[in-house]
Amino acid sequence: MKPKRTYKDSLFRHIFNDKRRLASLYESLTGRKVAPRDIAITTLRGVFFNDIKNDISFRIGDRDIILMEH
Repeated sequence: MKPKRTYKDSLFRHIFNDKRRLASLYESLTGRKVAPRDIAITTLRGVFFNDIKNDISFRIGDRDIILMEH
């Protein structure tokens, strides 16, 4: 059996695919409160190209926030 090498990535994406958690994370990083209803999740899911996706991205107002592993 081959081990799953992307388990950390999939856990990270699962945790932050929730608007309440994103609002909390955004407030922790910026010090600005945001309501979960003001967040639009814009994560790419490999719809057009299977190999093109990002970890987590979302939009608050006119700001696009992209979280990715380095």
